[in-house]
Amino acid sequence: MAGKRLRLKICTKLKVSASIKHFCKKSTTTQSRKTTYVILQKIIHETKFIMTLFYLIYQQITKNIDTNVLALIDSITNTYNENDKIIVEQWFTVIYAGMIAEENKRFSILKKRVKRLGMHQVLKLNMSAKDAAKFSYEKKWKELDEIMKPLGF
Repeated sequence: MAGKRLRLKICTKLKVSASIKHFCKKSTTTQSRKTTYVILQKIIHETKFIMTLFYLIYQQITKNIDTNVLALIDSITNTYNENDKIIVEQWFTVIYAGMIAEENKRFSILKKRVKRLGMHQVLKLNMSAKDAAKFSYEKKWKELDEIMKPLGF
């Protein structure tokens, strides 16, 4: 479990290549270093890929369900192997529905930006989903807005 956490932390750092090299140096054999490096590169690529896909959906959010966005989620799902398709489709659909719900909240000022902050925290800052979900509770919208602005959203 500790190794998995370490890999996730490494993958969320902006200085990825230096972190990977340091991590790989701890491996005992050349082959295990190469294998570790390849695995970490794949995880980093997948994290960036998921954020890009999320942003494609995020840009199209309105107050209503859009069949074009559902079709986009289907096309995203088709890029995954058979074992992962169902879970990927479920998660992107749940996230999509959550953003629509945020857009429809009557007195919400931040709207879907709250969900984007959560995705950023989970995928880029290695925060647990539970902690990311609780992060905005009891915070004023201005405080959250000040956190989001430097991040570009």
